[in-house]
Amino acid sequence: MYPERWRQRLTESAAEPVAPLVFRDPRQALASTRYVTSEAARMCIRRALHPWELARILPPIGRGAWRGISRWWRWVAAHDIRDDHIRRPGLKPAGRDEISDNRQFRAAISGGVLFVASIGELVGYLVVGAEVPLLSVLAASAIAGTAGRDRTAERTPALATSGAGLRPGIPTGVLARHVVRGLEASRVTAEPAAPPVQHRWGWTVPVLTEDELTDKTLRALERRLRARRGSITPIPDPDNAAVTALRIVHTDLLGQVGGPPPRPPLSGSITEPADLGRVMDGDPLILELLRVHALFVGGTGSGKSSALWTLLDWLTSCRDVIVYGIDLTGGPVFRAWGGCIRQVATDADAARDLLERFIRLSKARADRLGERAEPRPGGPPPGDENWDPAVDGPAYVLVIDEYPVLADARIDGKPARLADLVTTLERIGRKTATQAMLAAQRAGKGDLGNTTVKAMTEVQGLLPCAAGDVDMLWPGRRSEGWRPDLLKGASGRRANDAGKVYLNAAGHDEPRTSRFYRLTVAEIHRRAIKRMEAGLPEPDEYSARAWDSGEDITDLIERDVPKLLSDLLGALDVHQVDGLPSAAAVAHLVEVDPDDYADIADLLPAADAGPDETRAAMQRAQMALARRLAVHGLSTAQLGGPGNPRGYRRADIQASIDGTWDPLPARS
Repeated sequence: MYPERWRQRLTESAAEPVAPLVFRDPRQALASTRYVTSEAARMCIRRALHPWELARILPPIGRGAWRGISRWWRWVAAHDIRDDHIRRPGLKPAGRDEISDNRQFRAAISGGVLFVASIGELVGYLVVGAEVPLLSVLAASAIAGTAGRDRTAERTPALATSGAGLRPGIPTGVLARHVVRGLEASRVTAEPAAPPVQHRWGWTVPVLTEDELTDKTLRALERRLRARRGSITPIPDPDNAAVTALRIVHTDLLGQVGGPPPRPPLSGSITEPADLGRVMDGDPLILELLRVHALFVGGTGSGKSSALWTLLDWLTSCRDVIVYGIDLTGGPVFRAWGGCIRQVATDADAARDLLERFIRLSKARADRLGERAEPRPGGPPPGDENWDPAVDGPAYVLVIDEYPVLADARIDGKPARLADLVTTLERIGRKTATQAMLAAQRAGKGDLGNTTVKAMTEVQGLLPCAAGDVDMLWPGRRSEGWRPDLLKGASGRRANDAGKVYLNAAGHDEPRTSRFYRLTVAEIHRRAIKRMEAGLPEPDEYSARAWDSGEDITDLIERDVPKLLSDLLGALDVHQVDGLPSAAAVAHLVEVDPDDYADIADLLPAADAGPDETRAAMQRAQMALARRLAVHGLSTAQLGGPGNPRGYRRADIQASIDGTWDPLPARS
């Protein structure tokens, strides 16, 4: 049993690196040496200037001696063998014979060491003199004082008194203690869960705590460690809810990403991974763009346009991709690429025509895939259930900039409902390699037209944006470290964090910062001219016929009913009427979804309000509902009957859903 236990421990230790990182990495060794040397010099100077502090060494020596004796006695008594099965689940408890054998063996070792040490001290005293035992006592005192430091005493960390703050080379054990003390200063009970790991960009410090690490706690820890704001990110451990890895970024490796590598015309393929920038550890930012829909959100100065330019640079260099664009604002994103973009729609009519052509193409390719999947005598069907882009059957990619403008577009004064066309394209276009890539400044409820657009995008990226955008696109993810709201957009000539992005896509399931390559307009022009001169991909004959077929796709369009109108129809069904007074509509909406209609619920009267106050509050709530419905072209009408109240009729609501109502301007 005894050799078996040691064999298991040796097997576990053999799986670890033979030498620690400080010896395996010369840069780490140099940084650690500098840090230890500077800290030792600082401590020596401090003790020389404050000699009275030497009196503080006596209590630690006593505590260290007591701890050493206690640990020696526990080792001799074989407490570690006795309790080993508790610390390591799955191990059989040690028997009495094994514990007794270990005690005898360790007692013999201890006696032998003490005897040899005593003989050595005696010989040294007789041969050299009293210096040998004196030096031995001093060495033992130094060791005891080091081991007897008061670990529970609250001392100001050296980092808090240093203007430099965190810097490479700090021992990971020292960093872990500073982090734990910083959390305890915010009344968070924590302890190191594992040794910290140093990276090129900083450190990962796993901590064990049952308290919640709030944003306020992390910002206080950043101030205590003298770290940059937003440099500490909590990463929950999926296997242990009590363990959180604190990612502390010291060196921003994304500060100077530069431009993308040269991409000759027709040199790439959408079937290959796209190199679009750098991740936080300096490695390439790789995205799989084959048969996926994408959504990028970033506020003003976030670098969204530069990110789209980098994306277009990759797409237009592919030999099996035809790129189209929609931008109802007429911005420079597509104009900079000239003829590399096959067609750009800048008004609602052209955008509708382009989206309908994409849907026709997707339907025709889906029909072709269905025919190809039918069993044939003599062998399996060629290909699989997906459209594989090639030179003779390229992928069609539609890039839409400023998507909220498209979702709110009107034709002849009526809502164009172009968001329904985009939803339909995303629903049927993935397998047929007819893809949509959207860009928007906000991701709020009314910015993307409907929630289906968000749910059907496999690649999602958030550049510097507001906290509300993160909560809308990734609910509950900010507490898990997804914090693009802490990134700062460009201001004036300062780039700040423009171009940095948090990605939620295949291969990007951790909250880490990346940065897109940055292209200048002059470089875009050089690349675009070369590609136009070399020739761009052409559609295959089958896709070209489907593109110009003019087939009726009315039955394919997936209409997205606004939630407000859907809830109003539900209220009519609950009351089993065809007309509902405004007061009853307000009461029903607040009851079914108090969070979504919080702006209306806040206007309702209190339970102890008087008649006049109740009447005025109900009128304000009804006016708030009327303002929200006016956006959908719906207003109140006389319902007739007792009191002839004003309210909403089923026919009017259905007409608004069908898009046949002449919309009214929103009232303030």
